Amino acid sequence: MRRTEFRRLEALLARLDDDERKLLYRRATNLRNTTLRDSGRASSLDYTALGILAEDDAGRSVEGADAAVGPVLLAGTVTSVAQGLCVLTLDGVDDRTVACTVTPAALRELPGGLAVGDEAVVHVADRESDEGVLQSVSPRRSQLTRADPHNPRAVKVLAANIDVAVVVVPLARPGVKPRFIDRFLVVAARGGVRPLICASKLDLVDGEARAKALAPLAPYREIGLAALPISSVTGEGLAELRAALAGSTCVFLGQSGVGKTSLLNALAPGLDLLTGTVRGADGRGRHTTSQSSMHSIGDGIRVIDTAGIRQLGMGEVTPDELESAFEDFALEAQGCRFSDCSHTHEPGCAVKAAVAAGRIDAARYESYLRMAAAGGDGKPAARGAARR
Repeated sequence: MRRTEFRRLEALLARLDDDERKLLYRRATNLRNTTLRDSGRASSLDYTALGILAEDDAGRSVEGADAAVGPVLLAGTVTSVAQGLCVLTLDGVDDRTVACTVTPAALRELPGGLAVGDEAVVHVADRESDEGVLQSVSPRRSQLTRADPHNPRAVKVLAANIDVAVVVVPLARPGVKPRFIDRFLVVAARGGVRPLICASKLDLVDGEARAKALAPLAPYREIGLAALPISSVTGEGLAELRAALAGSTCVFLGQSGVGKTSLLNALAPGLDLLTGTVRGADGRGRHTTSQSSMHSIGDGIRVIDTAGIRQLGMGEVTPDELESAFEDFALEAQGCRFSDCSHTHEPGCAVKAAVAAGRIDAARYESYLRMAAAGGDGKPAARGAARR
């Protein structure tokens, strides 16, 4: 919309009294919904008119919130997101949802876009309305992000305001990949989220094969992380997983075909989420979850199911983020010759000595080296001052 058109619209709306504004708001909403239904999109004029009406009436809506009818603001949690739209589940009302138009104004101060788990306020025509305009989004307590695959300098928020991030890795076809887990730990530490490892497809390995499949999880258990082997087929480990998630909002994350959706269906059979098959040639999965959504599954658990991903892009990794994800290196690092040792190339590095002696897992150290190189220009950091 051109600036002159915007100002003309704003001036026209300013001349309306309360009743006229309410009527126009309802008519604009109906027109927008009809346009979306018939053509799949609405014009910028529709969104601008609704945005101005919502923002202008917000103060009066709060003051008149006790009225039986009239525009009001309602709070809730975003439980589904689509292009230009979202679903808000209202606070304190069982299963009450509002379909919301998402205007550019609501996203202006929201890096990474709107995400499932965001806590927001919606502007509706009256308390019984099931449609409205997203008014504002509260600051996030935590978030899980990845680099935007279409723009490496930008981030995409996978989920917001979560307590636990569950990374699902398969014990079979193709098996546990420690490098993916380590990248996940950096992302979890960056977003202020507690990590939990869930090893799926336990029913596909037994005997010696089971012990071999579980071996890559040992280093994570040794540093105090929960790593739960689980089968969605036999139910083994599901009780332990439910107990670990009780009373929390959590997100399930993993590559395509690792069994995330099957685990959710096993945890809460009533969900009936769509599952897919694994390609026979390489053991990789097909995408079956196309967008994120939140589900309540009892015991105070709210689960966000995300689409499977091929790569967990992290963008630039800072030294502090690496330190948070590799806390098990800290004790050994006290013996390094240099106080700011990067544990990559310096002589007298106690961390490298611990890797050689088997006190630090070699696969985790390899992950550390890769992420340390990718954090800047790919070259090791300069050597610092020697410890005294």
